[in-house]
Amino acid sequence: MKPDFKTEVQQHFDERAARYDHDTETCDQQDFVNFEVVIPYLLQHGGDRILEVATGTGIVLERLLAAGKDAYGQDFSSGLLRVAETKRRIPSERLSKGDAEFLNFPDDHFDSVCVFRSLHHMDSPLRVLKEMVRCAKRSVFVYDSAGGWRRRTKKTLDALGLYQVIYSKLRGQPDSGYRPANETEGPVKVFYVEDVIPILEHERLRIVKVIRVPGNLFVHAEKRTH
Repeated sequence: MKPDFKTEVQQHFDERAARYDHDTETCDQQDFVNFEVVIPYLLQHGGDRILEVATGTGIVLERLLAAGKDAYGQDFSSGLLRVAETKRRIPSERLSKGDAEFLNFPDDHFDSVCVFRSLHHMDSPLRVLKEMVRCAKRSVFVYDSAGGWRRRTKKTLDALGLYQVIYSKLRGQPDSGYRPANETEGPVKVFYVEDVIPILEHERLRIVKVIRVPGNLFVHAEKRTH
């Protein structure tokens, strides 16, 4: 764990809040294309009451509300939530400020809980996913970057005990797993969406569907009824 990682992430998005939508629409255009595939699926299978974790400026939340869902969002950036409320006119009572590792809701409070493009900004994706499972009565949905061959190569080298050796020779220091912010991305802790699947299965969820879209995966997992 990097002691100041959460603070770095929060400060980055608070400072970037006013330009967040512009940067996202400019640099992450593929995500918006992918959303036309995955959001209709979420609307169809997510039930009526939905929580979006790391809702940001409400890009996805706005669409859920427009479709008539009883939807809510939580984020720990006051700046991003302010944009969601002022630009997208999302009512303040549907927005909650808080750490995704400690969701502000009771057990089984929502039909489903979703997170888009955000687990790689979390210090503990495992804790976040556990909280999502806790708050979901039925389903959990995750959309994030796929590691593909990079993830497979790293896992292979790790298994051989070679990854840190090679990384250190190339970069001059071991890989901490953290990446600093740049002009198009906030601070990152390397995490790939493929690793969501074994975590959710360990939490006794059933993987219902994995939708592959360019550069990303959308995972739908469901709580077992027995």
